[in-house]
Amino acid sequence: MHPLPWVEEKYPRQHIFVSTPLLPFLSQPPPLNLNTPKNPVRGTWLIRASISTITTLVAGLVVIFVVHPDRWLIERVVFEGAERARIAELRHLSDLRNGTLVWAVEPLAIATAVERHPWVRSAAVRVIWPDTVHIQVEEHRVAALLHEHDRLLYIGHDGAAFLVAQPADLDYPHVTGIGRELGAKHPQLGNLAVQNALHLIDRLDREDLVAREDLSEIAFSPSLGFTVHTSGARIVFGHGDLQRQLDRLSALVAEGLDLRRRAYIDLAPETVAIVRPLEIPAGG
Repeated sequence: MHPLPWVEEKYPRQHIFVSTPLLPFLSQPPPLNLNTPKNPVRGTWLIRASISTITTLVAGLVVIFVVHPDRWLIERVVFEGAERARIAELRHLSDLRNGTLVWAVEPLAIATAVERHPWVRSAAVRVIWPDTVHIQVEEHRVAALLHEHDRLLYIGHDGAAFLVAQPADLDYPHVTGIGRELGAKHPQLGNLAVQNALHLIDRLDREDLVAREDLSEIAFSPSLGFTVHTSGARIVFGHGDLQRQLDRLSALVAEGLDLRRRAYIDLAPETVAIVRPLEIPAGG
């Protein structure tokens, strides 16, 4: 018998409701657990889908390569920046033939090979998919001609000699007095003299004293310094303060000295400049 028969009679079992303070909490959903691990089944499915996609792409590339191998071959080699260097010579040095597999191209090795050309200062190589190799060339710029014993050498703006001069291309300032003998006795002095000569040529041109195209020769002497030859004048720069000598020459030009006329100008003395007429023999 039920311990409370009157309850059973008045309130049948299926209609009994118990009201307690806990019911509001029991009726709410449990709090969300943010640390609940992800569904491992879903993670596995994503991994399998990614692997399947990658496999399909690789397989597609393999099929394209097998069916259309011509799409993976180098068909064009483009050179830019080459003016002195001939394209045929650069192409030969690059040893890059049409039909080379695109992934067989080694940009660094090709750039090194192209830089063996005497006119090429630097080269940069890049592959343009699917069939082109682009080679950007930077050439040497001739700053002057160096007289070395019985030959003429092109020298760049860095002072380095890079090629024997061509007979039809000699219209540059000539640097003389720096030969093999000086280099053998004083290796550092020879290199320094070349760089100082180029610096003097540049300063005279930039300060509108002697234009580069009007300067025919700059002769070096270990004892005297540099003698600049123009179409008429001979200008001696000693081993002293170059800026002081340039300022003195600027003052002389401002006072009316014409550097195209025959004159001997010695700027080496510390306090004065010596200017006197110069008789230049015919042919020299």
